[in-house]
Amino acid sequence: MDGSNTQAQGSPQVFAVTLTVLPPCQLQVGPLNLSFAVAQGQPSPSAQSFSLSETGNCAPPITWQAQGNAGSNSWLVIGPPTSGTGSGTVSVGVNSQSLAPGSYTGKISVSASGNGGAIVENSPSTITVTLTVTGYTFSGTVIACADTSCVVSKPLPGATLSLLNTTTNHTITIVADGSGNFTFTNLAIDPYTLTASGSDGILNYLGTVSFSLNGDKLIFPVDVYPH
Repeated sequence: MDGSNTQAQGSPQVFAVTLTVLPPCQLQVGPLNLSFAVAQGQPSPSAQSFSLSETGNCAPPITWQAQGNAGSNSWLVIGPPTSGTGSGTVSVGVNSQSLAPGSYTGKISVSASGNGGAIVENSPSTITVTLTVTGYTFSGTVIACADTSCVVSKPLPGATLSLLNTTTNHTITIVADGSGNFTFTNLAIDPYTLTASGSDGILNYLGTVSFSLNGDKLIFPVDVYPH
């Protein structure tokens, strides 16, 4: 209106206002789980990989870095590359040569930031890497010998077997089945001493054997003698 309270021509004016909310900058990483398996002493399995990219309203360049946790440094192999800008693919491998049978878990942390340290959501992202190192099987039958010549013999049911790893001094004890058969599983490549003992209800028997395990050892006869 003017000073005389007269409506000004073209008044009121109407303006259209549009608000666009842009999606935030986000880090996309996958897969988030990688699994490896290998028999002890065999070549390490082939490397795998994960990919990473950014989506949304990002302030380029987006820089990223991948780093393993301290507990997995001895066997987890990351990259190359281990850092970069923009999208990428990162190689992940394992060095299993010096590992004993067992399960191993490592973590890879992937962090990213935008230009000037701009925040990138989902950073850091974590990838879990699992490595299973399998051991070997030692099985056989406890044989009760009538004398040291062992010309006359028979299986010894229920015999007790103690297997000593002479490198680690770790002992595993099991009991043979009703036919004198036994099985040890997931054993490391190492030297061992096996002691077997038992009774047939009349005589007590005892026997010891030493050997080196370099792979599966199956259908192994363990002779025990009266004592």
